[in-house]
Amino acid sequence: MLEAGETLRITVASDQLVVFGDRTGEDRLTASWGQEITVQLGLRPLVRVV
Repeated sequence: MLEAGETLRITVASDQLVVFGDRTGEDRLTASWGQEITVQLGLRPLVRVV
């Protein structure tokens, strides 16, 4: 779990990693080998993550 002000940095180690920012899937991000993704808390909490 992330606390306020903390970040999680992920280094992709696969040919394709799909990341979703919310439950709609409309804002997906596709990353590939060696790219880094930084995750932090948003202003509003998600209702559900599937």
